[in-house]
Parts: sequence; C-alpha cells; structure tokens
Amino acid sequence: MGSSFNDEIVDTSAEIDSIGSTEYHQEVEGRAEDGSIDSQDPSDAASTESLEPPKLKYSRLNKLPARFFTKDAVSCCYFHEKVFIFATHSGFVHLTRPDFTPLRTMKIQRSSILSLHSDGEYFAAGSIDGTVVIGSVADDKDIIAYDFKRPIHAVALDKNYKTSKLFISGGTSGNVVFSSRNWLGQRQDTVVDGGSGAITMIQTINDLVIWTNDSGITVAQIPTKTVIFHETLPKNFPRPEMFWPRFHQTDADRFLIGWVNHVWSFKISVSNSGSSIISSAASNFRSVDKKVALEHHVILEDTLIAGISVFNDDLLILNYVPNNEPPELKLVHQLTFEEISVDQVAMNRRTNLGLNDYHLYQHESQWFLVSADDCIVVQPYGLHDQLTWYTARGEYLEAWKMSELWLAREERLDIAERHMEKLVAEDRWQEAGEFLDEMLALAGDEEPEYVQRVAGCWNKWITRFSEAGHRDLLVDRVPCVPVGDHLVSSRHYNSILEQLVEQQEFSKVLSLVEKWDHSLFDAETLRDRLAEELEETGEQEASVRRLIVDLSIELDEMEKCIDHLIWLKDPGIMLFVDEHHLLLPNLDKLPAIVTLSAAGKPLTAENLATAVAILVENSHEILPRQIVDTLDAAGLDYVSFLYLDALAANDKLLVKDFEDEMVKLYASFNRDHLQQFLSRHYNYSVEKAISVCEEKNCVSELVYLLSKVGENRKALKLIVDELRDPEKAILFVSESDDRELWDFLLDYSMDRPAFIQTLVVAASDLIDPLPVISRIPRGVEITGLREALVQICGNIQMDRLVHELVARLIAAESMELTGRYMSLRAQGTVFELDRVPTETLVCRNGLLATEEQFLGHRWKGSAATVAEKINHVAYIRRHIGR
Repeated sequence: MGSSFNDEIVDTSAEIDSIGSTEYHQEVEGRAEDGSIDSQDPSDAASTESLEPPKLKYSRLNKLPARFFTKDAVSCCYFHEKVFIFATHSGFVHLTRPDFTPLRTMKIQRSSILSLHSDGEYFAAGSIDGTVVIGSVADDKDIIAYDFKRPIHAVALDKNYKTSKLFISGGTSGNVVFSSRNWLGQRQDTVVDGGSGAITMIQTINDLVIWTNDSGITVAQIPTKTVIFHETLPKNFPRPEMFWPRFHQTDADRFLIGWVNHVWSFKISVSNSGSSIISSAASNFRSVDKKVALEHHVILEDTLIAGISVFNDDLLILNYVPNNEPPELKLVHQLTFEEISVDQVAMNRRTNLGLNDYHLYQHESQWFLVSADDCIVVQPYGLHDQLTWYTARGEYLEAWKMSELWLAREERLDIAERHMEKLVAEDRWQEAGEFLDEMLALAGDEEPEYVQRVAGCWNKWITRFSEAGHRDLLVDRVPCVPVGDHLVSSRHYNSILEQLVEQQEFSKVLSLVEKWDHSLFDAETLRDRLAEELEETGEQEASVRRLIVDLSIELDEMEKCIDHLIWLKDPGIMLFVDEHHLLLPNLDKLPAIVTLSAAGKPLTAENLATAVAILVENSHEILPRQIVDTLDAAGLDYVSFLYLDALAANDKLLVKDFEDEMVKLYASFNRDHLQQFLSRHYNYSVEKAISVCEEKNCVSELVYLLSKVGENRKALKLIVDELRDPEKAILFVSESDDRELWDFLLDYSMDRPAFIQTLVVAASDLIDPLPVISRIPRGVEITGLREALVQICGNIQMDRLVHELVARLIAAESMELTGRYMSLRAQGTVFELDRVPTETLVCRNGLLATEEQFLGHRWKGSAATVAEKINHVAYIRRHIGR
C-alpha cells in the first residue's frame, strides 16, 4: 500500500542560482558551449608535451541550485532526452530541461535518494528511507510515494507506466519487486527474484528488465515476469554490495555492464523458430520471446569501474582511484581493450568519497561525470578545440592541415602565416619556401578580397626571402600567372631574371619565361639584357636569340627581330618581313633574307617562288631598281632574273627600264624564252642584245635581231652555217620577199646537199625550180633528186592545167560582166530640161546637179575626146570616194 509523503515534499525552485564551483587548478582550454557550463577545463591529463590533442574536453556544470554540491551532496542523477533529474542525500530532486532550464526543485524523501528513473513524463526515485516516489514531470500535483520499509537501491518504471502503473524496485530486502495498482488504486507487488543479497541495480530495455545482486546479472521479460538469462559472477568476485555495477545501453539490442574491474557485453535477439535475428521494431513487441547472449567478458587491470559508456567505437570508463585521488576517465579499445588515453579529472572535494559516489551518464554527444560534490561535463574534443590546442602549442602546421575542409580561408591563412613566421624564426627557409607555395595556392572559387590578400602575401614573403638572401628558394614557386585580377609585383620577377642573366643561367631564364605569364615581368628590360649578354650564351645562343625574337614581337618591335632571324637562318623570315612591312628598312639585308627563304635548298624558281612573289607585291613600296641593284651587288643575278621575269608577267611597264638587263638574264638563265622576250618587248637596245646573243651564242635569237636591223644576209648565213636548217632558211627568205636574198641563198647553199634537196623539194611551191636546178653543181650527189624532179614536173603540168582552167573561168566571167555593164550603160536616164546646159551634169539620187554643185569645184581639164571624158569621170568618182 503506497503512503503519501506530500507533506514532506518541499519546492525550492526559488533557490536556483548559477554560482559556479571554485578550486580550479588547470589550464583554461575549453570554451563555454552554453550558459550552463563553466568555461574552465578541470582535466589534469592534457599535457603540453603531447603530440596529439586530447580526445575529450572538460567543463564544470554550474546551473544547479546553490545548495547542490556545496551544502547538499548529490546522490544520483538521471538524464532523459526530455528531462534531467538530480537528487541529493537529503532527499531533494531538481528537474530541468536538457538545456538546464529549471522546472522545479522539491524535497520528496527523508534521506538519500539512491536511484532515479524517468520515461520523460514520469519520474521515480528510490530512497534509503525505503520509499519509492513517483511523480509527473509536468504536473507537480501528480505525485505519490510508496513505502517498502527497506532501503531502496534501484527503481525503474515500465515503459508504458502511464497506463500500466507498473514499476520495478529492489534494495536491501534482496527482492526484485514488480509493483502496480489494481482497479481500486491499491498497490500490488510481485516478487520475481530474491534471496541472493541486496539488489544493487535495476535497468529496463523496452520489455526487458536487468538487475544485479550477489548471484550475478539477471535478465527477465517484464510482461511474463520470466527470467530469460542469468550470468553468474566469477569466483573471487569482491563483495557485490560494496561496489555497485554500472549500466550502459549502447544501441537497441546491446548493453554493457561494468562491475568492479569486469566488463560484460550482452546482445538481445528475438527467439523465433531458432532464429536469433532481431530488429529494433521487433524488440518493441511484448509478445515476441527474446534471448540474451553474452558477447564478451573482460577484466580491466588497475581499474575500478565507477561509470561506463562508449565514445565513438571505444569504451569510456570512469575509473575510481582510492585514497582521495582524482578519478580517471579512460578510453579503452573496444576490441583489444587496450588503453587509448587516460585523463585524470580534478573534481572538487573528493575526501571520503567512495566508488558508489561517482557516476558517468551520457546524453547525446556529451557525458556527465558526477560526484557527491561536483559535476563535470565531458565533450568530444571538436575541430575548433583541436585547432585551439595546436595553435596554443605553436603547432601551426598541424592546425593548418586539420582545418582544411571547415575553417574560413582568412582564418586558415592567419594560421599559415604564423607557421611561416615560426619557420623563418628558426631559419628553416627551405621548408618555408615549400610551405609558402602550398599555403598561397588558389582553387579558383575564392572571394576577391581573399585573392587580393594572397597577392599581398606573395609580395610580402618574396620580399622577406629576398632580403634574407634566399630568393633562389622561390624561383620555382612564385605564381606563374596573375593572382586572380592582381599582379604580384613585377620587381620580384625582374630581380629573379636579372640575377639569372648575371649568373649566365640562360637555360633557367628560358624555362621561367616559358612558364611565367609575361605580364608578370618587364619583357623589354629582359630582352635588352639578353641582347647584351649574347656573346656569353655559348651553346644556348640560338635559344636566347629565339627568345629575343619572341619578346620583340610581343613588344611590337619587329625591326629588332631581323638580325636575330638572319642569324637563326629562319626560313620564314621573308614572310615575317613582308607581314610587318620591313622590306624597305632592311633592303641591305635582302640578299640574306631571300637566300634564307629557300630553306637551305638550291636557289631554284620553285624554292624562291614565295620570296619572288613578295618582292613583286611590294613593287609599289620599293623601286625595282633598288631591289635589282641590291641583288646584283650580292651576286644574286639569278634572283634578279626571277624577280624581273615575274614583274614583267605582272606589268610590262614595270620592267621597261630593265629590258637590256633582262636580255642578259634571259640569255643566262632562260634561253628558251629569250626569243619570246625579244619579240614582245621593244625598249631594249638591239645592238646590245646582238652583242649579248653573240657572247652567249644565242644563234636563233641573233638571227631574229639581225633581221630586225636589216642584216638579212648575215642572218641567213647564221641559219645556214650555224643552225644548218634549210627549212628555216627557206622560210626566212620567203618572209623577206627579197629576190636577191633568194639568189644569195641559192648560191650560198649549193655546196650543201641537204640544202639543195630541200630547195628542190620546196621549189615547186615557193620559187621557180629552174634557177635551183640550174645552179646544182655537176658531180654533186643529191639524195632523192630524181623523185623531186618528177614531182616538180608533175607539179608544173598540174599548175599549167590549173592555170588554163582558171584563165577560162576568169575570161567567161569577165565577158558576162562586161556585157551586163555595157547593157546598163546603154540604158541611160531620162531627164526633162528647159535648156541644155553647157557645163557637165551629174545624176545623184535621181536628181541632176552641176559638177560645181556636186563637187564644189569644176574639172579644169578638157573633155572633148573619149579618153578625156573617161578621165573626167574618174576624177569625179575619186572625189566622191567610189
């Protein structure tokens, strides 16, 4: 039967204060996460010699009523996701929300509260005075107390307490009691276990209840009140009631129990046709039979477990240290059970506290280490905490590395700069140079302000390195392109290049110029310095000259490229000169430029085609005379020929002043076209051309020129003597239409049988054969003469017949035309005249007019005779154009 203790329950909410505990002896490292936690770190474990930051950080809880920890020792706590409960040895409980907002404080029992439990709506408190008090978290009027007459060490509410009103308790009586209220409101108790010593712990997981006593660890199902598992304590186990066990549920189907120095790990599974598979959902049904199995059991050396929990995948053990020493918080590997770390926690007023006075509770990602007089909040050492730890110890490089993915860029750069300062202070310039490149690297998505700062940092540190004489360490590390929209000062790049030129490290200069954006340095200064040092470049001269050319082009100073391109024997120089209109300023270099355009091949029309075409195209800028004189002076008369030939093909007027020279050039380089040139051009000196042809033995062309000046006999002699071409001789004579020249040919060629034969054959067509045949010397053997003569005779007879027929046709046509004409003359024209004029009359268009009217003047001769009349008519016809 429950008894009400309402008259003894005291609400002391008004006493809540935020006074923090004192007696701190440790270095401040943490920061307050919220207003309920003191910002000081009471851990003794963090050592400045540690190479890695701690796993945990500590702060003191200071949001409990003023009397708690100071005047009234805390006996136990309970942390639920909806409510936190603190109880004292004087019977007070203090309820808060998880953010430590106070709900209320009240006295509910007469002596020490040894156990607390809550389902979020109700809480239960078991006291050494033998009572169990159950109350509503929200309603301070809904509270009831039950007296069991014996000290209660453990109490737990059924998960459906609101409807079932079932709770489980145990203590010095040694009984595990299931209590509920019947329909009359009376308490009904069922003893499930007993007789094995005091009950030191009761915990529930859904519909399972776990308790401990001297016999060991027992698990039962709440709905059936049936024991389903029991783990006996090992032999030589210390007196169980002296050191109470600690419980922690790791997940829905696993829980840990730490007792003295033993740790048991249990797994809950569903018993269904032999299957051990369980799910969180299945574990919520009372009707499902469950099994509990021991997964492992381990003994921890030098440990007295005052609390147990998990941290990530490891065990978190609160170790009680006797003789008033601070307790230890250990991280133990969950598989190997080796200690990972040990923190000594300096808690207040440890004198005379035993293992049962310490507790470790977990709520979400923080733990509460509670003693009778103190409460320490334990949290994981977060990223910011690790960052603070590293920077406080000057481990800036580690801080910079670990903050890569989460710290603001500006803050991270601050850390990097501090690391640079440290390296420089320790004269570790090589490392500083390597780190600088990494520290100031950009990903491309940074804010403009940050990029500008990076550019400033480059300027700053390059200057520092230079002043310290370590600029060479940054040669390969300085930015190769502008930093965003910002240029690192060009003076740094100029200085690096100047130093390398002075040291004649030209290969390095070439490498850097190829790698660097040219906006970073003064290209003109570098170009001029390289030009000054050309004599010292050695084997690298070609590369250096090529760089000078590239820089000059970049600076739009094309003129300064020419000498270097000539030295480099660049076959593209002619195109370069043409593109940048540099032909006239470099006319004196034209022979070298033209020669290079052949790309080392022989100077042929094909290989020089491009160069010649360019020269022709530039004829409007450069006088052909300048080009020809320059080429001739260099002995490139063949190029002059190609140029003038192309120029003539483009416009004959352009070469009218060069025809005498072109005669020589054609005679030297293209004799096949000399005859064509001579026949199409008229501005050359024939006398000079004759001299050239005589010198060059150009017979055919000389024949043409001699005929042009009337030296036909001399020309004919050349045909006969030099060319030995009878057909050409006959054609030449026939075109001259000179009878004496025919006789000269016949007389001059009679001692040449080949000529005689040709003349005989051609005689019937071109000349009278009799003079040819009559001149043939006796005894001269002429091949084919008989056939020629037969042909001549045949041709003569045929010609005679043709002539007779033609004559008859002409005579017939003449007679016909004469008759027609006479008939027309006889017809005359009739005119009616008033009188017969004495002057001559002319009929025109059917009208009569006098001769003077018709012609404008008169015939002055006589017209008396027929002959005179005919002359008169002819005179009139001449004047009218008939």
